[in-house]
Amino acid sequence: EFEGGEEGEEGDDDDEGGVDNAEADVDDTDTGGPGGQRCRQNRWKPPSAELSELEKIRLPRQRLEQWQTEPYFEKTVCGCLVRIGLETNVVDKMYRVAEVAAVEEKNTPYKLGSRTTCKQLLLDFGEGRIAYPMSFVSNGKFEELELISWSQILEVSCKAQISQAQVSDKVAALNEAANYS
Repeated sequence: EFEGGEEGEEGDDDDEGGVDNAEADVDDTDTGGPGGQRCRQNRWKPPSAELSELEKIRLPRQRLEQWQTEPYFEKTVCGCLVRIGLETNVVDKMYRVAEVAAVEEKNTPYKLGSRTTCKQLLLDFGEGRIAYPMSFVSNGKFEELELISWSQILEVSCKAQISQAQVSDKVAALNEAANYS
């Protein structure tokens, strides 16, 4: 986003050096990201979904409990978002947004609702992937600060934001799963 002045403003006629400052600031080459990652700043990206739209593809723990044994479970939950509760040494629990990357089998069974399961979710937090039991997933809605933090992590990690098209496709898949018979 260009934050400079309007064209034709006083001071734009700098002929010394032969390079317009606005052009010198444009960089379509790779830039370094964290850990030596490289990402393109000026490549085309599909329109990102509004943060408020991401609530439509949030999976609450209750839904995971209901769907965990269904044949569509793995395909449907991958690409959805969850609000994961993290244990901290403070009184209030901390929550983070993560995208479900895969469903894995865990060696140790655990209780999820009224059933016992060995399934766990491989969650992508933007800067890394970690497997969590589904019992850590919150039923609560995303808070604005959690979504903003997640979006910023994706940005600094050179990862694409979720697009409007991805949200639409995932909402359709969730509706199909909800109406499965």
